[in-house]
Amino acid sequence: MDPVTLLLLGTAPAALKVADTYARCLLLRARAELARAQAQTVRTAQTAQAPDAGANGGGAQ
Repeated sequence: MDPVTLLLLGTAPAALKVADTYARCLLLRARAELARAQAQTVRTAQTAQAPDAGANGGGAQ
């Protein structure tokens, strides 16, 4: 077999391990970003639904 082919075959497991680690890192970042976005959406929805005490009968009648 060609020496270059042997070299490439020898380094393939290490390259795949690096690629796998990088993919896992990207997945963790994406999950964290999604969680932040969902939390922001929930906070925004809660703020929009919160009654304004001063506007609707919250004061003296």
